[in-house]
Amino acid sequence: MNAKAINILHCSLGPDEFARVCSCKTAKEVWDLLQATHEGDVSTKQTMIALGNSEYESFKKESSETIQDMNKRFNEIVNKLSKLGKTYTTSWLNAKILFSLPKEWHSSIVDLLPKCDKAETAHIWSSLCSHELLLRKIKEEEMRENPKLTNTFKASKDSSSEESSESSDDSSDSSSTEESDDEEDEEKAIRKKYTDFLKWKKYVKRKETYKKPKKERHMPSCEFEESEIGSQEPKIAQLLKIMKKEGDSAKYLEIEEENRLKERNSAKVGDSPYDQSEGEK
Repeated sequence: MNAKAINILHCSLGPDEFARVCSCKTAKEVWDLLQATHEGDVSTKQTMIALGNSEYESFKKESSETIQDMNKRFNEIVNKLSKLGKTYTTSWLNAKILFSLPKEWHSSIVDLLPKCDKAETAHIWSSLCSHELLLRKIKEEEMRENPKLTNTFKASKDSSSEESSESSDDSSDSSSTEESDDEEDEEKAIRKKYTDFLKWKKYVKRKETYKKPKKERHMPSCEFEESEIGSQEPKIAQLLKIMKKEGDSAKYLEIEEENRLKERNSAKVGDSPYDQSEGEK
């Protein structure tokens, strides 16, 4: 009996699952190992049930979602909970479906709510699909009467399509954003270099055009009395050398001419007839 049960279990498993349970000797060990692998232990099972319950309680119809998409998403949640041992009655599921609809579906909620106890879940979904077709037709007629509403409807439709395509275009968007970031960094670096170059160019121009004002050097006076010419001759010669080095040729020539005149005057005074008569005596 044990061999038959093990054979049935092995035949129903794939290669990966068979490699996991091939060392088990009894059918009970095979079953317990498979249950622990896919369902987990008691604590794991309770955690999964709690997460499924929170997802079930927060279930609502999305604005851009059709009734068929809503039905598919709701069934996935319910089937996940039923595998973990958490089940709901048909009336409870019907009420949850109706209360998860938006305000636009108020009329259908009022009509179907009294039928929740007796109606099947499939009947509730079919009634909602027919009501969805009626709402779509009413919106189309309103858009024909009011052309302004077409733009708003198109904008909402485009936003819903963009939201649905975001998941499939994540990789391409990330690569494009990285490329755009690299291009922006390169542009910033080029702009910074260009501004630094312009600043340096302005600084060079200012440096070339700016000239420091020449400080007027205070020249000592070269006017001496006749009695002081002999004592000031070394200073005068030194002053003339300095002026000659600095390139003040006009002042240099003027002072030199004054010295020559003074020497001539002194020579004339020495050669006067009064001095000659005194010499003869």
